[in-house]
Amino acid sequence: MSTAHAVEPAWDEVVDVLCVGTGPGALAYAICEVEHDADVLLIGGAEHDDPQTSEYLGAMTEDLRSDRPADLDLPIVRAEPVVAARGGRRDRIEPFIGSRLRDFSAECVTSVFGVLHTESDPAGAAVRTEAGDLLNATEFGRFRPGSDRPGPALVDWLDARAGELGIERDPAMALQRMVFGAGRVAGAAVRGPSGTRLVSATRGVVLATKAVPADAGWPVRPELRDTSFGIAIVRHTASRFGRVMLVAPADSA
Repeated sequence: MSTAHAVEPAWDEVVDVLCVGTGPGALAYAICEVEHDADVLLIGGAEHDDPQTSEYLGAMTEDLRSDRPADLDLPIVRAEPVVAARGGRRDRIEPFIGSRLRDFSAECVTSVFGVLHTESDPAGAAVRTEAGDLLNATEFGRFRPGSDRPGPALVDWLDARAGELGIERDPAMALQRMVFGAGRVAGAAVRGPSGTRLVSATRGVVLATKAVPADAGWPVRPELRDTSFGIAIVRHTASRFGRVMLVAPADSA
């Protein structure tokens, strides 16, 4: 697949990040980016029939069983910040473990809180989990479920926070196709009631991996009701997949 164009498209709009999809993962990512001073466009869904876009997304999700039912669990990561060593000894290089990265990506691609980012350079802080995994967590809020079902409580929190920040998802607009240039996804063609316009996404396009099904049977987690957590987009350092997680100190179990 060729991803290079000789001529720069005539963009109708330029944003930092284009977030696509009705799943809460896309809304969470939009909130996270706006909280970190990015210019974000959030649109309703993906209705593309473009072969190049399908090929690109298929290559990103192959072998991840993306056709599995939506996962409604809201995971907790217990971790501590990684403090960079100074002077003298060089930091230990984190080993690349392909199977662990693949497992994490598969969890993200089936989660209603998951996202796929076309770029692989996340902002945020390095954290190390109790199991020793090195992750990247971009925290963007605090959350106390106050309910036995933290999943829908977080969806409500995201909706309320988006309203406070002035973030609106336009359900009438949908991704028509990715626009490729210079070896990367440069933006997208977005279809709406008034036609199609080209949107440049200088820091990439983010797609929700799953939407919440109409008959969602949210897991019951009464032990989380009265606990305060950080809310973060969590990724492996080498992954383009991310997932909204609740973050707690490693010794808080």
